[in-house]
Amino acid sequence: MSFTEEERAAWHAARRRGSAATIDAEGPPRHVCLHCGNAFGVNEGTVTEEAALCDVCNGD
Repeated sequence: MSFTEEERAAWHAARRRGSAATIDAEGPPRHVCLHCGNAFGVNEGTVTEEAALCDVCNGD
């Protein structure tokens, strides 16, 4: 997806003002279960390079 020059200029202007969107890094990491689609925290499931499964779907 490419941006128009207007959108690009607006983004740069917002960034210079300090109001550009930032990533919220304060919340705990969340993963999405491949089986049920529910989000879960780091200690609530199994995460590998290929998939993530919550403890409920994993049978734990």
